[in-house]
Amino acid sequence: MANKVSRRQFLHTASIGALGAAMAGALVGCSGSSGSSSTASASGTYTPGSYSATSKGISSDVTVTMTFDAESITDVTIDVSGETEGFGKGIGDELKEQILKAQSAEIDGHSGATITSDAVKDAVANCVAQAKGEPVVSTTPGQSTAEGESWRTAPDAITEFAKEYTADVVIVGGGQAGTPAARAAIEAGASVIVIESQTEDAMSFRGGGQIGHLNSEFLASKGIPQIDIQEFVTDWQLRTNNRSRCGLIMAYAKNSGKCFDWMTDSFTAEEKDSWSVRQWPLSSNYTQKKSGISTWVGTPTLNGDASPVKRCMEIAREKGADYHFGTKACQLIKDGDAVVGVVGKEADGSYIKFTAKKGVILCGGGFGGNAEMCRDLLIEISDYCSDDTAIGGMDDDGSGIQLGYWAGGRLESRPLSSMGGNYVYPCNSPGDPIGTTAALWVNCHGKRYCNEGFGDIVLAAMAGAKEPQGKIFTVFNDTIRTDLTYQAPGHMAVDYANGEDEKLDDIMQGAIDGGDAGYEVTGMSTVTVYAGEDAQQLGQRLGFTGTDLENFVATVARYNELCEKGVDEDFAKEPVLLRPLNGKHIFAYGAEKSMGSMLVTTGGLLTDDNSQVLGEDFEPIKGLFAAGNNCGGRFGFQYSTSIPGESLGLANTQGMMVGQYVAAL
Repeated sequence: MANKVSRRQFLHTASIGALGAAMAGALVGCSGSSGSSSTASASGTYTPGSYSATSKGISSDVTVTMTFDAESITDVTIDVSGETEGFGKGIGDELKEQILKAQSAEIDGHSGATITSDAVKDAVANCVAQAKGEPVVSTTPGQSTAEGESWRTAPDAITEFAKEYTADVVIVGGGQAGTPAARAAIEAGASVIVIESQTEDAMSFRGGGQIGHLNSEFLASKGIPQIDIQEFVTDWQLRTNNRSRCGLIMAYAKNSGKCFDWMTDSFTAEEKDSWSVRQWPLSSNYTQKKSGISTWVGTPTLNGDASPVKRCMEIAREKGADYHFGTKACQLIKDGDAVVGVVGKEADGSYIKFTAKKGVILCGGGFGGNAEMCRDLLIEISDYCSDDTAIGGMDDDGSGIQLGYWAGGRLESRPLSSMGGNYVYPCNSPGDPIGTTAALWVNCHGKRYCNEGFGDIVLAAMAGAKEPQGKIFTVFNDTIRTDLTYQAPGHMAVDYANGEDEKLDDIMQGAIDGGDAGYEVTGMSTVTVYAGEDAQQLGQRLGFTGTDLENFVATVARYNELCEKGVDEDFAKEPVLLRPLNGKHIFAYGAEKSMGSMLVTTGGLLTDDNSQVLGEDFEPIKGLFAAGNNCGGRFGFQYSTSIPGESLGLANTQGMMVGQYVAAL
């Protein structure tokens, strides 16, 4: 059988292309200490010995074993071997050093592996409690937190400050929305402070390589035609069931091209010439609409470490933006109903007052790293998952949204949107051999269950969430290199225009040669591809037996019948996507249905068309703004895109525009 490739694996490996607007860095509520261990007494703090505890990570159980003498932690062993390679799986040694240095669970963790870090912290706290003979309380995803604890409860007001700073504009988070806001504001003549929780030497810009936008000079230079703004915005609102705030989307559509050109104005012509564009040039087989939903080309792939956001930060700092790295935003300061500043906490525990003369802009990323917020706000995902399922992603902890909520901001209605967690399709990973190609999908009983080409991969894959637990398979023909040219552009679509399809010939031959064992495709994830001379042989190799095998054979026959007719009488799939399974060999692979894991969240606080946060009365709160993944009203129930990378493009554009707007107040 094919190796399991879960959504949890996907959420880590796909982050390079899609993670943009969560960049702002993990902010935490910091009104006081939140450690699980008590202050050490003068002697006999611990009962010497070794203690172990297990906590839920993002894709596995994380186990920590700690050794104590009477007064200290002397050794730590961390088993994160079940987490994803390159992310949580590799952070054990780093966290061990942090724990031994801190002598407690109060550690920073690893940026970009929030859920795994939190699981380690939880297990450490439990080991400490055991060594002290105290009650053990778990706060891991899927389990209840300590009595009375809630993310919705605002901390006590902080009124004593070690330092004070003042600027026209104070921005919380220096990532994909915050840094364009900082550059735009300072270029408009405002003084700017940026509060960034990451330290300067650890500052990263996740997901900067593919920025979805439309009608830039750069795209025009590649020969890509202009997109009609009216058609684009109408399509967006159809995708989101008109839940998006149309004014925000119109502003993105009109200005995203200008924003991309502005953010890349410091790159040389030679550098820009080296950038490709996904799915360009398009195949003549491509059609813009699938099931009435449109897709377009507009996603540059930047080479190497080319990061427009990093360049913008450098420019903003050169022009005077004051970045406070390693400072965590704790709460907003209000004067009556108006927001007039931010409280930040330094690494040494002292508090800083940042006064904003014109406005505070929240750009603090999503809440996928906060299990309690995920359970509360992602109610569709919660409904699909059991109580012990870890719901979350490689994301920030939601503190940017908390700051606005505690200050009276209104959240958009639930369920808030996210990148994943409530949809399933076979493999569901950047290692998926045929990507998002609309081949035949069957469930664990061998039955077809949906229109595999409905709109885009996210919309089509919503149906998989309602299928029985077990494996979901994709079945394709030996003409796949032609078949995939009919697909919509997308992050996980096979980019045939830039040679990504060339691997398929070797994969198919490997599956044929592998026989019953199949052929293991290893990249950012691993999946086993099988081949069969007919549906009977292929179904057996996939593990189907009895009635399920009969279903599979009948499903393939019925699908071929519909392809021959050119009309999908069962699920209304577009005729151009009906590609028959009639080759000398047919192929398939599958993965277990897995729910609850996502890249980042993409919902947040409601704003008006100027990104000003709305209060409970739906009126703007003076002095408070939100952009990127702190801002709601941008996507629908899920992150479905007409151009891959629109999360980044929207965050960048919104950041630029709100920076200009607040500077002009």
